[in-house]
Order: sequence, then C-alpha cells, then structure tokens
Amino acid sequence: MKIKIDLLKKDPKINARGVVNPAQVDRMVASLKNGKSLPPIQITSDNIIIDGNHRYTALKKYGAKYCEVIVVKETDEAKLYEISLINNTGLQHTLYQKHINVYNLYHYGKSYPEISTLTGEKMTEATMRSIIKRVHYLHPDLLPELGDNLKVGVADKLICLSYEDQIEAFSKIKGLLVREALDVISDYSSETAKLPSRDTSYTKIVRDIEPSDTGDVISELGVLIDTYGSDKLKDWYNEFTSDPVTRK
Repeated sequence: MKIKIDLLKKDPKINARGVVNPAQVDRMVASLKNGKSLPPIQITSDNIIIDGNHRYTALKKYGAKYCEVIVVKETDEAKLYEISLINNTGLQHTLYQKHINVYNLYHYGKSYPEISTLTGEKMTEATMRSIIKRVHYLHPDLLPELGDNLKVGVADKLICLSYEDQIEAFSKIKGLLVREALDVISDYSSETAKLPSRDTSYTKIVRDIEPSDTGDVISELGVLIDTYGSDKLKDWYNEFTSDPVTRK
C-alpha cells in the first residue's frame, strides 16, 4: 500500500527508536539512487510510524513523495510501543533512547524484569529506578544530551535543580570534565533545588521496604516528620508521597 510520505507522523509514545543514525540514512539514500527500493514502513491506522524511522528519513532526504507502508490494526499504545521495541531488538540505541524506552515501558505498567527483557538490557532494578527518575526530573531539552555531552553522573546532580537552573548550569558545563562540571552544579544547589532531600536516608528506607508494607511505613514516617521534621523535610515528604517515580 502506498501513501503520501508527508502524511506520516512520529510519536515517541509509540515509536521506540526516535533517534536516527545519519550514516545509516545516507546508505539508504545511496541505495535509492541506485534504483533499489526500501522495505515498507510499519504504521498505525493514524499514520504514526511504528517501525521505519530510518527509511522515512531517507525517503524524505531522497525527495520521494510516496512510500510503501504496512498498517498495523492494533490501537493500544502500550502494545504498539512493544511492537516497535521488538522490531528494533538487537539494534544499537543511544543512551538517550535507552532511557526513553525504560521510562515509557515503566509508565505502560511493565515490571522491572519485563522492562529488562523487552529492552534487551541487563539492568538491575536500582539502575532502572535511576533512569526513570532521571527522565522524570531532567529538563526535556537536556534529555538528548545524555550521550557524549552529558554524563549520567552529571545528570543525576542536575535533576536536583529547578528547570531554569538546569539550563543555566548546563550552559556552563559543556566541555568540562565531570569533576569540574559537578563543582559548577554545586554552586546552584541551594533553596532552588526541586527536591533537596530526595536522596536522604528517608528515601532509601522507603525504597528498601517490601511493597506490601509501603503504605504503613510511609504513613508512620509522615507522622514522625510532621511532629519533628523541619519545613524542608515536610516539603520533601509531601512531594515524595505524591510522586510514584521516586517511591518505586
């Protein structure tokens, strides 16, 4: 089936490989110039690309007006994302794309073992929790920088800042060594922090308990903090209990 290429759309909630490799695109363009065709692009009934970002980009670069597509009848976003991920199994993903995949699967209700299996990444639950927190709190404009320009350790410090301070701090740390970058970020770590006490022992206590006991322990912790805690600690507890990403 052929449709106009301009009708195709991208949606990161459905497509598990939004980042394309320019070299791979150029190879596809060269094949098109030599008279070869590309496999059909897999899309939803709404023309959202499930699998075929490189083919789509190559066809656009080549100047094609139409492209071959296969329409998948499934409408559930979680299942469509899983199809896209399975179709890209074994392919190398950027660090940014790996983070997005883990985050999206988590919010589609997948368990940590399921996320590890679907992504093909051998990760501990602690690693996946860190990834989810990173994507949740890091400014969206900085997420694509998770590759060469922004080390994970630096990102973990940036997420304690407000969005505005994240952007300002990041503009100053480009090209710096990790240790130098962390020194710059520490200058911003004051009352502007979005969740200053996120990594305190209180957080770790709740993370380490059994899921079945979570409600009781959080409730008891709330009573103690309400009675003896500082205003900052109370603010931490209020956001902590309303944020499932931090809690899980």
